[in-house]
Amino acid sequence: MRRGYAVHRQGVVRAFAMAKTRVFISHISSETALAQAVKQRLQRDFLGLLDIFVSSDQTTIRAGSKWLEEVDKALKGADVQIVLASKESVGRPWVNFEAGAVWLRGIPAIPLCHSGMTPEELPVPLSMLQSVSADDPGGLRKLYDTLALRAKVDAPAIDFAAVASELK
Repeated sequence: MRRGYAVHRQGVVRAFAMAKTRVFISHISSETALAQAVKQRLQRDFLGLLDIFVSSDQTTIRAGSKWLEEVDKALKGADVQIVLASKESVGRPWVNFEAGAVWLRGIPAIPLCHSGMTPEELPVPLSMLQSVSADDPGGLRKLYDTLALRAKVDAPAIDFAAVASELK
């Protein structure tokens, strides 16, 4: 939970809890490092306002947890999904399964193309979604704008060229 503040007529400031925006990052295991880099960058840039699910990191799913139940719960609760889209990942059933689950819920699913994959090369049904490229500062700005809209905050004022360079 994050804290918001309200000023009442009498000038009293009261804190109230606000739910974090939940982001599900869909990826294949060989792209764990990139998924974690995206997670860390988003957490830093959005000042902890996002609750980001990455199944392969060491903190999202704790030891002893039922892995599939945790993934299911995260998919059902996500406010937005980022699909790490490479030439290898787009053909994997699990990535497409996760994207389909979010598609049916009607929430934004954003393919984040990387490692030589371009938006023009995405297969159906991922090609039907507005995608961005990890190496394109303008595309990353669109990704951040969507996340900010879902979180009901202003998009961070950051150097998107530096983010694109970092995520290459």
